[in-house]
Amino acid sequence: MNLSQFTRRVLVTVAIVAVTVLLLWFLGTIFRVLLIVIAALLIVIFYDAIARWLCQRLPISIGWGRLIAVLGVLIVLGGVGWALAPYVTDQTSKLSQQFPSSLEEAKQVVKQVPGGNRLMDYVQQKSVTEELRKNSQKFFSAAFGFLGVLTDVYIILFMGFLILASPQVYVEGIIHLLPKDRRKRGQEVLNILGQTLRSWLSGKLLSMLIVALLTWLGLWIIGIPFALVLGITAGLLAFIPNFGPLIALVLGVLVAAAMGPQKMLWTALVYIGVQVIESNLLTPFIQRQKVSLPMAMILFAQLVLGVYTGALGLILATPIFAIVMVLVKTLYVEDVLDDHEKTLAPEEKVKNQDKQRQPAAVDH
Repeated sequence: MNLSQFTRRVLVTVAIVAVTVLLLWFLGTIFRVLLIVIAALLIVIFYDAIARWLCQRLPISIGWGRLIAVLGVLIVLGGVGWALAPYVTDQTSKLSQQFPSSLEEAKQVVKQVPGGNRLMDYVQQKSVTEELRKNSQKFFSAAFGFLGVLTDVYIILFMGFLILASPQVYVEGIIHLLPKDRRKRGQEVLNILGQTLRSWLSGKLLSMLIVALLTWLGLWIIGIPFALVLGITAGLLAFIPNFGPLIALVLGVLVAAAMGPQKMLWTALVYIGVQVIESNLLTPFIQRQKVSLPMAMILFAQLVLGVYTGALGLILATPIFAIVMVLVKTLYVEDVLDDHEKTLAPEEKVKNQDKQRQPAAVDH
């Protein structure tokens, strides 16, 4: 190898490394934008799923179905909000007033536990507290920094409703970017992605509703104040696997601290019991009917996205993982490895729908 060939190879290697670094930097820069787009797509999929359900039962077009879905959800949310607003507002106001005293009561309970005084002294040391704050600042901002997400809500909703007005335009735009011989496969992959997200979202919303009802009922039975607010909070936090139930548990126990250690224990048992039901009964049943996602991989995705992108990444980790799983399954396992032995539940549903459409098209 002469000097010119060696120099050329070095330059090519440096160029490849530079392009790779620039690409990673670019992806890291726009990743938050991608998260907002995915959140908007979930809004679209939510209303589109309702519209499809309506079109199967009423003689209306998909456009009218989407309009009825949007108006119907707004009416239902407005009615429920109007009915519950006075009660929830009153409970939330009282809860915010009681929370500092509940936190102090919780500290006293911890001090009564063997080793509790040493634990509280350790936590209250300035140097340790500062070190913990530095080391866990990103993670806790991901877990508790939901207020930061509110700045993106308007963009997410606005973008979602724009896409919902004519989603087929965007789908066709993506399909036409592919080579002609790959467009049919691209359409199939997009259909599988849509079905996967619809299945996951419908299952998750059902799970959230049941968690909210069970938590409210359990706390109401044992006499915990603000049971409705805590139940709604637990249901909303159930959208975030692994970390959401833990945050709800901490909030519930802190509220119960004002009523003594026994109530704290009963409150913890209610949250743990609901989580056991959700994890061992609801989730397996929903996954059999909808879509199965490995919990360990979801936890890994949450840790990575939560640390590096904040609260929005933590919230959207599961749908992002579902998208990645479908792309790996369809584009790599099936198309590259030519392995079609195992199919995902949404993939099977899409293929069955395609088979049902084919005879109708031939008859026509």
